[in-house]
Amino acid sequence: MDKEKIFSLPLPRKPVELPEWDGTFYVRSLTAAEMDEFAAAMDSDDRHGRAALAVRVLVDEQGERLFADEDVERLSTTQSFSTLQKIWEVAAPLNGLDAGKNG
Repeated sequence: MDKEKIFSLPLPRKPVELPEWDGTFYVRSLTAAEMDEFAAAMDSDDRHGRAALAVRVLVDEQGERLFADEDVERLSTTQSFSTLQKIWEVAAPLNGLDAGKNG
């Protein structure tokens, strides 16, 4: 496989059922650069870890992000822990994180 083919490969994603949001959503793998940004954000302020990951990984069927980085605090303060935990449990292993650790 040549490098152009590698660069064009889609990021892996998995469905997550969120009945509280009336549907199935998709959690995608982050790029290495996005994971570095997430890690840096957690180093400076880890109060909203689950929401910070959720806004970065939740996408629609076409792979478009549902939330912007600026939505972290609002998502964290308006949604239940159990909803964000469901997203974390799919996103963490898909992105090389320990699903059992606090987010």
